[in-house]
Amino acid sequence: MKKFVVLIVEDENEVRELYRDLLTDNGFDVLLATNGREGLVLAREKSWDLMLLDIMLPEIDGLSVLQEIKENHDKPVLIISNLNNDDVIARATDLGSSGYVVKSELNPQQFVVEVKKYLNIL
Repeated sequence: MKKFVVLIVEDENEVRELYRDLLTDNGFDVLLATNGREGLVLAREKSWDLMLLDIMLPEIDGLSVLQEIKENHDKPVLIISNLNNDDVIARATDLGSSGYVVKSELNPQQFVVEVKKYLNIL
């Protein structure tokens, strides 16, 4: 079975580590970026199957990262943010995000289900 690689672009240490642990415990390989610039570098240099992208990031914000990623990749990008704002969600959709979930509304099991859903492995 193919081992999927998830690129997590998240600036909050606790959240990033929680996502990493949940995904590695469920058989995924994980790449970690702590800011938008690092996320873009990893996206260019490494192979990945799904990007989990926060909106509020240092250096380069998530919407700018999304725009650049979608210009160069046809891979799914799932926005995972605590911004529950219709305008931001609409902008992310317009830029090509595969989906948008609010972090605070997901428990750990739901998080893993969302990742699997966007990788079409449910």
